Amino acid sequence: MGREYFGDISGKFAFGIQSSCDIQNLIRNITYVQEYVWYGCGCTLDNPNNTTSAYCIDCYENYDQHFQDVGDWLNGIEDNKTESGSIQLFGETSQIIFNIKKSDHLAPLLDTLAKLKILLPKMVIDQFSKIEDHEEIVDGYSKIYRNMDYEIIKAEMEKDADKHNTLWEYYFRYVLGLQIKYVLLKQEECFVSCET
Repeated sequence: MGREYFGDISGKFAFGIQSSCDIQNLIRNITYVQEYVWYGCGCTLDNPNNTTSAYCIDCYENYDQHFQDVGDWLNGIEDNKTESGSIQLFGETSQIIFNIKKSDHLAPLLDTLAKLKILLPKMVIDQFSKIEDHEEIVDGYSKIYRNMDYEIIKAEMEKDADKHNTLWEYYFRYVLGLQIKYVLLKQEECFVSCET
């Protein structure tokens, strides 16, 4: 259970604390792309508003052939009817995509990470400083995060109950930000697909 993110980095969003759009809290000037998929074949569709075809041209010869493959499944689904009355053969997935570019997004990311660094306990930041250049940082499931988890739990116990989720929110956002930073310092772009 839970929403994961994957691509150049991977991990799981913190349930009840972190949204699937948390990258927008790290990088204010970034937008995501909603992923669409053709029914039947599963091919992705970048932007349905720019498509010149009503069917997947990579897998089918025409609309009728594509419709024949998936039409029975789609019949009766009013959401898939277009204004002309035909049935739309694609739909949204539960994925959003961020294409993070070093040239546009690294500087705002570094600014946000600096602000988060001030908000997190020193003992947690000390633990992060030991791993931020480690290649396993891109894997949110890696064992390298264990020391941070222990330190943040210890710090949370010392805090007021009314601020319970705040520290966790900063912690998970900082992890995500360090992962993206690591990739952008090594290459020009960081691709992240997020489950919604």
